[in-house]
Amino acid sequence: MREFLETVENLNSQYASIEIDGELDSLSHNFWSAAEIENGKNVQADWDVPAHLIPFYGDWHDLFCLDSDSGKIVSLNDEREIIYVWSCIKDFIASLSTTEVELTKKPEIVSFSLSPDLLEKANEFKKKNT
Repeated sequence: MREFLETVENLNSQYASIEIDGELDSLSHNFWSAAEIENGKNVQADWDVPAHLIPFYGDWHDLFCLDSDSGKIVSLNDEREIIYVWSCIKDFIASLSTTEVELTKKPEIVSFSLSPDLLEKANEFKKKNT
């Protein structure tokens, strides 16, 4: 387990996605370095992550963690519910994929806002150019 945590950062250059429940999901974050994993131990209680789970991937809202008691890898959501479990490190690594996940929908802007200062400047510019 220790060797996995010390080298998990190396997976960043190899994999783009992970299979969860038969579906490929993009790896949108980086696997953490050994130093980041160690630093994470100082804040995991603040993020309601049980002490036996060692986070090594994610943004503290959604995480992949190594269960130091069982050797399983667990995926946690922001509510700290277990989303998926890999029975061991070997199974977790086997679920990683080099396949890029394509978006099914094009991103679109659904709303925006301007600061009052920028809005005022935009209106002044519009008046000058109309």
